[in-house]
Amino acid sequence: MAEMKARNKIPLPLRSSEIYDEHATTPLEYPAYLVGTLFAKLARQTMKHQPTQHDAELRVGKRKCFNNIIFKCDIEPRFSRLLADPRSQPPKHEPQTYSTTVRMSAIAIPDVLGRFRITTLTFEDLASLDGKELGPACSPYEVIGLTISKAIVRADANVNSDSRGVALKSTRYPPETNHNQIDLRFAKPQGGFGFFYRAPGVASLTVKVFEGHETQLEEAVFCNEEGYAGIIRLRAEIAIVRIVGVFENLNPTQDFCFYIDDLSFGRELK
Repeated sequence: MAEMKARNKIPLPLRSSEIYDEHATTPLEYPAYLVGTLFAKLARQTMKHQPTQHDAELRVGKRKCFNNIIFKCDIEPRFSRLLADPRSQPPKHEPQTYSTTVRMSAIAIPDVLGRFRITTLTFEDLASLDGKELGPACSPYEVIGLTISKAIVRADANVNSDSRGVALKSTRYPPETNHNQIDLRFAKPQGGFGFFYRAPGVASLTVKVFEGHETQLEEAVFCNEEGYAGIIRLRAEIAIVRIVGVFENLNPTQDFCFYIDDLSFGRELK
């Protein structure tokens, strides 16, 4: 009986809270409790129609499909186990930090990026470059630290985005295949990004992210022909983004492509 009373006095875990001091984080790493809130909200949005299976741990390399998005997963739900058992709490004299590894971080709505101080490129300023391919020789956003390659400006694309109008069209790469590609390279690594896309006839649209030394961090496969696609990370480490569309048509002489518009990206949390 005494043991039960003692356990009842153990405090419940601290709740994650919003952060009000804009300068409380460093550009390269976000506080654990704020990241927990961000990813918990994301998980509820993308998985609210999916049944939970006894707090199962998903290991690296497994692939899951939620709402037509395929994720590469590396989830260890230590946080949920910690909440379930108050006896798991660290002693009071130790800082309460919760270790949660979540890499299933693909996003299908732009609202999640609202946590960041974001920059959005509508590409409307590129209308005069209609038909030109972006790359080292034509890099209009180099001044803000972004290089876009393997993309052609299309003034009348009219993707179902907020700005519509001008968008970027993918190019076939390698040329003899049914793959199309657009590459983004950031001078300063970003914490998250997203864009509207349209890909008629696409079998899959794969978004891969790499760190500065071109080591792949993760990828997500989007199965719809149009929508929103993006990825966020626990810290600002996204240096390269590779968007690859695989099309069902195997005829190398036929023109097929995908479009992206309203590219948003952010490095620091608000």
